[in-house]
Amino acid sequence: MTGNKRGPKEKWTLEACKADALKYSYKKAWQKSSYTAYRKALDHNWMNECCSHMEVRWEQKWSKEACISSASQYNNITAWMRACPGAYAAAQKEGWKKECCSHMETKKTEWCITQLKASASNFKSIKAWQRDQPAAYAAAWRKGVIEECCKHMDNSRRKHTRESLSNIANQHESRSQWFWDDPGSYSSARKKNLLDEVCGHMDPFLKQWSKEECLNSASSHTSEEEWFKDSPAIFDAALKNGWIDECVDAINRNSDG
Repeated sequence: MTGNKRGPKEKWTLEACKADALKYSYKKAWQKSSYTAYRKALDHNWMNECCSHMEVRWEQKWSKEACISSASQYNNITAWMRACPGAYAAAQKEGWKKECCSHMETKKTEWCITQLKASASNFKSIKAWQRDQPAAYAAAWRKGVIEECCKHMDNSRRKHTRESLSNIANQHESRSQWFWDDPGSYSSARKKNLLDEVCGHMDPFLKQWSKEECLNSASSHTSEEEWFKDSPAIFDAALKNGWIDECVDAINRNSDG
């Protein structure tokens, strides 16, 4: 994993991302081994330029019929995306996802504090909880009860200061990357109203997304995790501008509809 080890002040330019991508034959391998460079290319719409040399594994294998057949084995989008990312990627690219997922369960769980605490109690770290039960974690984050749910966890014992949060923020190039990489410290910075201060070094958005555009993007997805993976730059804009709760409501309305 040598591709993503750059100092906090070093920037992933287009040329740097292209050079890094040349080390890999597949997008999946690049994403896994050099996530920061991959995300930078994704956020700035450089993927076609960076990945032109790569092999496309699913292009011929995943016809529309094959994608529908693959999706039919799963009851929700997240399960399908994790078990068969090639089919999911093909359906997403070709515009077949809605048809492939028409049979899937979309009803959202209405999490109460007792359920959230019970969910969190199965994990020793915030990161593990976020990774394995993203819906519960997202609900706790929206309700502002992360710290209450995570008192037993190792991560929750850290006492973040302005300096420590600034140091952590300097290790990330976008708010969304920080949010997903270290949710505990991000939540602490948000609670202390320090996000604008410690995120000043982060790259400006390639496009200034409006609230309406963020809401429209969110409403086309059925989970926060799916939205983040598909549109990290828009997710980042919603986080920065304080529209994330309204966007999540739009996702929930789409899922329940």
